[in-house]
Amino acid sequence: MKSKVLTAAVAASVIVGALFAPVGTERTNAAASSQTIRIEVMGKALQPDTAPIMDHGRVLVPLRAVSEAFGANVQWDGKTNTATVRKWGVSVRLKAASSMVVVEREQPGGTAKATERLDVPMKLHGNRAYVPIRYVAAQFGYKTDWQDKARTVSIGSYLGKQKHDTLYNGDLAEAREIAFSQSYNPQYNVTPMYAHSVGEIDGVTALFPEGEVMRFIRIDGDLAQQIKIVDDQAVVIWAGRLSGTNEERLRNFMQREWTDSVGDAPKPTGDYMFVNSGIFGETGWAEYGVVDAKGAFTQTGYMHYGFGEVDTETGTLEIVKEGEKRSDAAGTL
Repeated sequence: MKSKVLTAAVAASVIVGALFAPVGTERTNAAASSQTIRIEVMGKALQPDTAPIMDHGRVLVPLRAVSEAFGANVQWDGKTNTATVRKWGVSVRLKAASSMVVVEREQPGGTAKATERLDVPMKLHGNRAYVPIRYVAAQFGYKTDWQDKARTVSIGSYLGKQKHDTLYNGDLAEAREIAFSQSYNPQYNVTPMYAHSVGEIDGVTALFPEGEVMRFIRIDGDLAQQIKIVDDQAVVIWAGRLSGTNEERLRNFMQREWTDSVGDAPKPTGDYMFVNSGIFGETGWAEYGVVDAKGAFTQTGYMHYGFGEVDTETGTLEIVKEGEKRSDAAGTL
């Protein structure tokens, strides 16, 4: 069988088939595919060159079309009948007629490898590969749903429509809060790095270029990372180390004084909106401000609480400066 044809099929199944398919290598009931099954990826209809099929009440979809629709790469090994799906620092490897799946994930400190059992093995049908999708899609941060009445398999974001709409087109301060929250569990497009000298008293800092939401800097201890929002997810596209206190790190970043840099380094200019927040024992805080091109910091708001009650609150508690306008609506930069 041709490797190109197999890859196209294997990819669509891995991402949609996980919803429903029996264990084993029973004969696939392709006739049941006469009723149209739709596929949507991040809200957009997908029309693969091979239609989804029903196998004993389970939906199976071709692999490459779906994988490539959310930006993954698929490789097919015809000698071992194995498909490998890769995106960011994650790879998922499945073998035909086997219920075992191998997932490798790059993370700070090295690559984590896990072998797990699926309830459904990858299947070959008509020179195409079909696999369970819910599990596989989740490895790349995507949520999979089956809409029975509409006979639609949808692959999308865990954010939900309201937060998604706010993130891409909503209020600047609210959108930044959502983007920052996503950075606590990022994907990696560069070699992941550990943060050193991290203390509760330092907290975590976010720096947003004026007018922007979809890319920002996260500083955790001595580690600075540039984050880009892709498919509602935070993806690390650069990392470097900063020395000094919290304020010195801000100044060093603005003056591009970092070490151990990996990825495409940012070129900070103009004002950056700032928030530093954290918890120290029974107390916590959030400090807001503006950092200019020279690293000078101006506080615009501050909130402190202890034992469940706010004891200090001043200024504006938002990641935005007065009069600032959003310049990256609809996710464009």
